[in-house]
Amino acid sequence: MKTVWILVGVVVVILVVWLLQKKVPVPYTYQTPNPSVSVVSKPGTKGGATGTVPSTQSATYQELLKQYEGKVVQFDNLCHGTPGQMVVKTGSKVLLDNRSNITLEIGLDNQSYSLAPYHYQIATMSSKKLPYSLGIDCKSKNGSNTNTTTVQIQASILQQLP
Repeated sequence: MKTVWILVGVVVVILVVWLLQKKVPVPYTYQTPNPSVSVVSKPGTKGGATGTVPSTQSATYQELLKQYEGKVVQFDNLCHGTPGQMVVKTGSKVLLDNRSNITLEIGLDNQSYSLAPYHYQIATMSSKKLPYSLGIDCKSKNGSNTNTTTVQIQASILQQLP
């Protein structure tokens, strides 16, 4: 019986040493610049989602994140979108936010936005067919991701009333 406990102890020690030597990936942290962020984009009207850009917008980045809380998709330098899924009512505005130091091409159906480093685009999510599942694609010099984020566009309650 004593030999079994010694064997179990040796296995546990080997397992602990192996786990400690294994590299643990460091989570990506988003950098938030202090200066105001400006809109650099081209609005369009094709596809299930339409893009709109206010003509004069000068909010600080922190104010923008607060204003669009729960409706922000952030992209890193590997084109990973966070969050991976989102549900919004039709007509909702979503902040597409480039948190990388490279230009990204963001695709919404047949529409695309070129987002300069640390810039954003505000897109209005709408579709004639509801509910609608919109896949957001991302391309960069580091690679591309199809459907990096999925946005479910739903009808608002007021639209369903006669």
